Amino acid sequence: MKNINKFLVVIFASLAMTSCLVDDDTAIDDYDQGPNLVGFTEGKVNASVTADGEDKAYTLTTEVVGPTKNEITENVTFDISVDAASTAEAGVNFELSTTSVTLEPGQNLIKSFPITILTAGFEPPLETDPVLILNVTNVTGGNGAIANGRTRQIEITIKYLCFSDLAGDYIVETGGGPVPLVVTMDAPGEYTVDNLFLVTPAGFDWYFSDTCGDIEVTGFEDSSYDMVGTGVVNEDGSITFTGVDLVTITGPQNFTMFPAN
Repeated sequence: MKNINKFLVVIFASLAMTSCLVDDDTAIDDYDQGPNLVGFTEGKVNASVTADGEDKAYTLTTEVVGPTKNEITENVTFDISVDAASTAEAGVNFELSTTSVTLEPGQNLIKSFPITILTAGFEPPLETDPVLILNVTNVTGGNGAIANGRTRQIEITIKYLCFSDLAGDYIVETGGGPVPLVVTMDAPGEYTVDNLFLVTPAGFDWYFSDTCGDIEVTGFEDSSYDMVGTGVVNEDGSITFTGVDLVTITGPQNFTMFPAN
């Protein structure tokens, strides 16, 4: 099934190359004339933290991109401000140790921006996740670099999580006998399972999240397919999944993963 999209990919790639050839000169001319841009590397992120009362370090990445980035000879400095539309509160949900950033040519004009996420006093899951919105402002230097219209603002959704420790070896009982599965933690409350035994051949990764014992299937190894489903963590450590569906492939399936040890 890993080859299921190869033929279509080749066709789309050929069409894309033809399209690029038609407008190649115009695209290159426009790119060479464009300014260098300052901003975050993403426009939206989730900051998932375990609400255990401890302060959590979280970092964003700021950078300069553009057609003449490599020709910049002076530092780029800018401020980062909290947007008034933020629902996260300073001193309650987060703290900023600095609001000024300097990007240096010797460091490839890339730098991390630190945020401290506060977790004391929160009992997840919250009805509404607080959102921190940050803006890049007052850009100077960089041989005329300007704020990136697309990523000069970033929206950070703070997700407070219960402690979750579901990584390990599991067994699923099927009509063909027991199937071993390995679950690994990718981030707090986010997991990868190494084998989607519902398809042939087996061995594809799939993903789920745990929010205080409530499970949500979040995706499949091949992102061109949607995968959905829910579940719960049981008192014995097993995980019961309901309505797991690799859309257009499997149809809804129910099963329970039991700890192997």
